[in-house]
Amino acid sequence: MSSGNENTVFGVDTETIVVSKRAGKYWIDEHTFYSFQFYPPGMILYNPHEVLSFLMSLPEGSRLISFKAQFDIEVLRKILPNDVKVILNLNRSQLIKALIDFDGKQIEVWDLANLFPGLSLYKVGKMIGLEKLPRPEFLGRREPQTLEEKEQFEKYALRDAEICFKAYEKLKEEFGMTKPTLPSLSLNVFKF
Repeated sequence: MSSGNENTVFGVDTETIVVSKRAGKYWIDEHTFYSFQFYPPGMILYNPHEVLSFLMSLPEGSRLISFKAQFDIEVLRKILPNDVKVILNLNRSQLIKALIDFDGKQIEVWDLANLFPGLSLYKVGKMIGLEKLPRPEFLGRREPQTLEEKEQFEKYALRDAEICFKAYEKLKEEFGMTKPTLPSLSLNVFKF
């Protein structure tokens, strides 16, 4: 978490399980919520009500940093109550940032991919000296079934959130500020 009078910042990620459902004579695959993880301190929430409580407890202007955030926002939309607004700021259908609005209190969601264009989270992690862990084979298909699988999942999931947070903090440290996209950051760093 950032300190002082700056925004409260967390690296976040969500995981889903794909469930096949019948839609008339067809089967469709639907991503269902499995977990929401955030760093710091490094915590995984499996219950949608706990996720809602966590988000509602954040102060106005808090910032969630995610990689490929549009997916995570869609996962959150499915578990948030209908009266919570999610406002997308798009540029040519690319997400710049989103606001989760709890009756006037807004939390920002930034996509780290906008600050590291063309790079995977694996490559971002390598750049900052924090390797992305191998994806568990069962991830997305089912819940962990053994203690070993659960430990593997938790390490993997938390590492992704940690990379998001630490890459964001590294940029802030390097440039003395952050913006939601690399072009906007560049314009503010290199003023004409």
